[in-house]
Amino acid sequence: MSDLTAKAAYLRGLADGMKLDESADSTKLTRAMLDLFNEMAVQIDSLDSEVGFLSDSMDEMDGELDEIAEIFSEIGADCGGCGGNHDDNEFEVACPTCKKSISLNMDEFDDEAQCPFCGEEIEFDFNFDDELPEG
Repeated sequence: MSDLTAKAAYLRGLADGMKLDESADSTKLTRAMLDLFNEMAVQIDSLDSEVGFLSDSMDEMDGELDEIAEIFSEIGADCGGCGGNHDDNEFEVACPTCKKSISLNMDEFDDEAQCPFCGEEIEFDFNFDDELPEG
């Protein structure tokens, strides 16, 4: 029993010991309020228990995420976890024609590149003037 449910039970005991006139409207109101206090105390106890469980679960997940972050840092997570050594200006795209992966360097082309596998000209629209959405 939590402190809150104990207090609700104490109030009910006080009311029972007062020998109130059960036919009086004020007594009916008092009894209804005491019932409400008790129900609220039980619900709050239940929520408190659930919050404790969720907090423990979050702590456990936080530990697991730390382990995953450590693994990724060991294999080179800055490049998606492949372990490769990538230039910051380098990225990969898939050719729209042959679907093969092409590594491109931003310093080596403007708005287009040629697929080394099928010869398709691939055009890019780099509009850096657009603002990124906040959030």
